[in-house]
Order: sequence, then C-alpha cells, then structure tokens
Amino acid sequence: MVTFSTKQKEEKDKFLELTQKAIKKFRENLLDISNRNNLINLNFNPRSNKVLRIIDEIPNSVFQKLANNSKLKLIPLPPSSDSPKDENTPEFKKVLEEQKLVNEVYLKNIEDLGEEYDEENLESQKIIRKLKDGVRSLLKLPKKASKLTMSIQDYAKAHNIRPNFEVPKSSIDNENPAHHDNNLQTLFYPEDLERKGRALQKDTKRILDEKGTNTLHLSFGCLEWLESKDTSRNSPLLLLQVKLTENATAKGPEYFIESTEGELFTNLPLSKKLYNDFKIKLPDLKEKETIEEYLDLIEDEIIRSKPDWKLRRYITLAIHTYSKMSMYEELDPKLWEKNGKSLGNQNAIKTLFTGSSSENNGSEIYDTDDKKNYSKVPILIEETDSSQFSTIVDAMNGENLAVQGPPGTGKSTTIANIIASYLFEGKKVLFVAEKKAALDVVYKKLADKDLDNFVFRLSSTAEKKTSIIDELQKRLDIKIPNIDKNFENDQLEYRVQVNKIRRYGKILDTEYFEIKKTGYEILTNVAKYKSYIDKFPKYFEEEPFSKNVDGLSKDRFIKNLSKMADVQSIISKIKLKFDNIANHPWFGLTEEKNNPYELKELKKTISKLSEESKIVNEKIKTIFKFLNLKLEIDEKNIKNINYIFEIAKDNDSKEIKEIIKRANSEDKIEELNKFF
Repeated sequence: MVTFSTKQKEEKDKFLELTQKAIKKFRENLLDISNRNNLINLNFNPRSNKVLRIIDEIPNSVFQKLANNSKLKLIPLPPSSDSPKDENTPEFKKVLEEQKLVNEVYLKNIEDLGEEYDEENLESQKIIRKLKDGVRSLLKLPKKASKLTMSIQDYAKAHNIRPNFEVPKSSIDNENPAHHDNNLQTLFYPEDLERKGRALQKDTKRILDEKGTNTLHLSFGCLEWLESKDTSRNSPLLLLQVKLTENATAKGPEYFIESTEGELFTNLPLSKKLYNDFKIKLPDLKEKETIEEYLDLIEDEIIRSKPDWKLRRYITLAIHTYSKMSMYEELDPKLWEKNGKSLGNQNAIKTLFTGSSSENNGSEIYDTDDKKNYSKVPILIEETDSSQFSTIVDAMNGENLAVQGPPGTGKSTTIANIIASYLFEGKKVLFVAEKKAALDVVYKKLADKDLDNFVFRLSSTAEKKTSIIDELQKRLDIKIPNIDKNFENDQLEYRVQVNKIRRYGKILDTEYFEIKKTGYEILTNVAKYKSYIDKFPKYFEEEPFSKNVDGLSKDRFIKNLSKMADVQSIISKIKLKFDNIANHPWFGLTEEKNNPYELKELKKTISKLSEESKIVNEKIKTIFKFLNLKLEIDEKNIKNINYIFEIAKDNDSKEIKEIIKRANSEDKIEELNKFF
C-alpha cells in the first residue's frame, strides 16, 4: 500500500491547484463572446461571402428533410426575361466582376447609397443595370433597352415567392409544392447565387483542409437583442452542421446542402453572453423538441421579459467557427466530477502545467546499435537518423517530450515510427494535430506501409455517422494476415550484419600503435599510396614493411617523417639538375655494411678525389682550349681528340703543324709542359 506524508500531500494538492487554475484560465480564452464572433453578431450584409439567406421555407420541414439524408438544392429566382442572353456568357460575367472592382462610377454609387445597397432593392438593381450597360459598351455589344420596373422583392412576388427573410411558421397552402420539394429558395438571381455558392464552398473547403473542421452551419431562428439602447445584434439560435456540394451542369453549377448526421444544437456563445451580461438563461433544446416548439419557448421565456428584443424567423446558411466551443464544454470541471474524475489530476496534464521531476532532459543521443537501446524500438517503418531514433527511444520509455525543428527535419517520420512501434506492442495511440495537413502526412506514411487498417481517422467534423460505422465494420472484418515464417530469421541475420558493420566501425575508430593513428587513417593512406608503388624504387616493392613498426613511438615517427622530407628535398634538387635520378654519377651505388672507421676513410678518399678532380678539370680546360676543342663529352668531340693524338707523331701532318704554330710563346709552351 502506498502512503503519502503530510508534506507530500500538500505538494500534491499545490500542484493540482496550480494545474486547475491554469486550465480555468485557458478555458476562458476559448470562449469568444465578443462581437467579432458571428455567433454573437451575425452580419447579414449581402456582399459577404460567408452568409447565404433562405426565404419562403418551413423550418421544421427543412430540418426533417436533412435529418432524412435528403440533399436540398439551393435555387435562385427564375431567370429574368429582361436579362439578355448575351449577358449570360462567361466573357460578359468575367468583365462584369472585374468592373465591380474597378469602375469608379459604380463604386461611388454604392458608397452614396451606403447601407441601403444590398443588390436586391430597386436602387441597387438600377446601379447594377447601369454597370451592365457599361460592360455592353466595353464589349461592343448592341445597346439593349432595359427599364427596371420592379424591385427584386416585387419580382419574387410576381413568381409567387414570398421575398421576406422571415420564413412562415407553417405552410399557408399545404398544397404549395414549393414547401414540399427538395429545394431551398434564395433571393438571388442565378448569376448572384452562383457567385455566392462558389465563394462559400471555397471558404468552407479551405478551413476544412487546414483545420479538419467543418464550419458550415444552417441556423434556424435568430435573436435580435439590444447591446445598448441604439445598438442591435443578431445571433442565431439553433444550428445544424451541413455540407455544401457542387454539381456541374450544362447551365452552370448547382449547389446542394446535406446533413453530416450531426445533432441540432443551441448557440453556446450566445448562452454565455446572455448569462454574463443580462443574467438570462438560454433554454436548452430538449430531446425530440421541434424547431417551432423551441422558438415558441424563446418567445415565452425571453421575448416577453425583453419587449425591445425580437425573435426573427430566419433560416441562414453561414460559416460559424464552433470547434473551440466544444472544447470549452468538455473542460467543464463539473462535467468531470459527474463522471467521478477530477480535471487536472492526471499526471500528463499536471506535468504540462507544473513541470516534471524527471532528470532526463530528452536531448541525449543514444547509440542506435546498442542492444539496450534498439531493443526498446520493436519496429521502424521509415529510416531514421540518430536524433530521431533517440526521440523514439524516449517515447517508448514513456517520457513526456516536446520535439521541435524546422520543416523537413523528419518530425512526421518520427511520429509515424512511434505510432508503428506502439501498434507493434498492441497499444492504442491518439494522434492530435491542429491542422489537418499534419494528420494527412502521418497517415500517408502509415498507409504506405499497409498500416491504414489500424488507423481510425477522425480528422474532419464533416464525417457522417454512417461512414464512421462503415469504417468500424471494415476493421472488424479484417482477417489475421499470414506472417512470413522467416521473419525472425531475417531479423537475426539483420542483427548479425549490423554487428559486423559495428565491429568494422570500431576498427576504423580505434587508434593503433604508439603513433596513435586510427584504422581509418591507416587504410586511407594505404589506398592513397598504393597507386604509386610502380614509381617507388625496387626496394619498396620487395621489402615494403618496416620491422617492429608497432613499437614505433610518435616522436620517432615524426623524426622519420622529417628525414623523409629531407630526402625528398635532396631528390628534388637532383632531379632539377639531372632531370632523371638515374643520370646521376652515383646512381646505383649502395652503402655496404662498413664499420665507422672504414666509412671515415672512404669519406677522406672521396674528398681527396674531389680536390684532384678539380685540378684535372682545370688542365683539361687549358689543353682543350689550346687544341681548339670544345669541352663537351660527346661522341663527335671524343673522336676529334683521338684523331689528334693518333697523328701527333706525323710531323708532316697539317693539323700538327697548326697546333705547333699556336705554341708561339714561352707561356703556352709552359702550359703544355704542365699538362703532360
């Protein structure tokens, strides 16, 4: 039995208190009840691409159709007979949209009209008609007489459509087919609905791709309340998450909405706002309570006590960010207490807010080939470097980690390997990311290794219940695969090869002999100089190894290198003079094993020979000059010298007579006597 001292209990309670205070602070930040939130302040500006209003539909009927998985088509007003066909071409529409952005007259007219401009009333339609006439002129289309005789509301009435945004409570005429079909009527002309639908779908898809959250909702009912005496706000009351789809047709795109099979829910931010500012409690939506019954409840419990407030029977398709509200609800301490738990008492949560007592800072790089490390990582589905592997080891050790790094450093790869390792050990993993793209990257890495059957994706709130059930059934139907019987043998062989490589690595890193050279340096030098072996003297080829090299000290090794450098310098000088060392007079002379006395005598003899050679050399220069010969030892010159000495006894020889004529002084005769 584990017991705690009083001091330990106090510290434990202190950490719990700090954690709960931190959670409370962050929870309040999740709740946005400011006017920036369109769940509090819904702007019905028709120019907004995030809002699309429905007219002349029955709320209960619309909800029931969506609950039955019907796809409801957003339809515009019938095409205007005043609208020429040449204004429905893609070219005309493109130029029209461009002119809406740059036409100064059009922009000035909108500015002058102010808030009354809504693209729907008569004055707004006149401004648009004038702009279209300008576009016709730009495109050199024939002038078209067009007199707007009615507003868009009157146009809708002419087609038996109620143009009011306040929808009826029930069908006045039960036989009216418009209230029983799968269409949702809007107060837009076809081209305007097309633009609205396209923009709304684009924004919804962008948020879904980035956050994995479907933010498109169909709201029923709206509370118009006064924030101050002259400032009114509109807040939706009931919301249903829906999905917007596009269907291409020959006449242009058609837009449909369908339910994501979620529940109808009340506006939580509005509920908090009303309670905080007015101490008014927004009624909860009871099970099986219809929309009309709930709106009646709003009338009875709120509107009666606030006569300046109004209940608006609006049906609105709009983008609402609601995900943080769900988080706010789930972090309610009372909700946890009902389930017998205390929020903040979990070790992982306390560590996040109060720190950890662990001595492991998570920055240690482990030896990937050490059995005590790789044995903790049962499987790798992607290649890793040492830092990534070390992160996986820490994760498998149950460490709480914060891993950071720029894009492309392998964070997703590391996460995929961690998930695969936990799956291998039969554990469950919850992987959460703020952006859907991060989930998709990791999922693809797992799917590429055929692990997608072990992954249950909850990356989108747009997922239908039926699709989730189908995914669960797919997992239940999975059969146990046949595992290769040679798997364990392959693993053993892999480890054998790893150990061989590891031993080779140690050989390369180990310093050898007294000279402290690593195996890598030794082998590198061998490979480097092996290609020069043909250029070395024969001695190195026949007897290349030095004896007792393992006992060679580092100092002796450095001295030898110095001597070799001296020899290299001498050889370089010889090569400069003789071009090839084989041309040197002493080439081929080897030193015998003489004693020091013999070497000393040899040195004296060589010195004496050197002095006498100098004397002979001077005499040779004199006689060669006297004989008018070049002092060059070549074949031609030697033949001339031999010839002179052969004919020297022939007194009648012309060459000898010429030589004798040159001896025309006592000094020259004396030089000849000295030579001989």
